[in-house]
Amino acid sequence: MLETEIKKLREAVEKLTEAMQAQGAAPQPREIVDALTDTVNAADVVPEEKPNAISPRALKDITLEKARAGHSEAIRERLNDFGVKKIHDLGENTDEFYKWVIALESS
Repeated sequence: MLETEIKKLREAVEKLTEAMQAQGAAPQPREIVDALTDTVNAADVVPEEKPNAISPRALKDITLEKARAGHSEAIRERLNDFGVKKIHDLGENTDEFYKWVIALESS
């Protein structure tokens, strides 16, 4: 899919270059066009994965469970450590908070 889109982009750039040459406009050097349209092997593109990604709903549920088990003060303090008051404001710290909250002992 990505390779197909890159090929389409390359073709569009080549057509644009030809049209500019036909109108007498100074085309970009071929090296720049080639650099901009080099194909990328889709196998080389590695998507970023979050190994412990958790849905916001699931994180909320587990946090409520732990709060009801007597850890509400510890949870508030941990959220304060991250500088937030609500779970959905954790941003990039979500995974770290999740690991911490599941490690809390259930009473």
